[in-house]
Amino acid sequence: MNSSQNSRDWLQSIGAVLVIVGLGIWGVYVVERYFLRMDVTDRQFLPYHLVTIIPGMLLWQHRFFRGIINKMFRKGK
Repeated sequence: MNSSQNSRDWLQSIGAVLVIVGLGIWGVYVVERYFLRMDVTDRQFLPYHLVTIIPGMLLWQHRFFRGIINKMFRKGK
């Protein structure tokens, strides 16, 4: 396995962790709202969810997005 493949797997792993954390934020919301009866709203958790999910998905699927970008630039030549 070359160093390029290792870095790709590393990026994909970091992306998967970010996606899991982003989804886990809603678990914290459910516990605080319904089990602890705290006065929290989904709007308080949404920014944290998006800050982890968006970069996580981009890193997790970086090969797919890189392929699309490469195809776009190749067709222009």
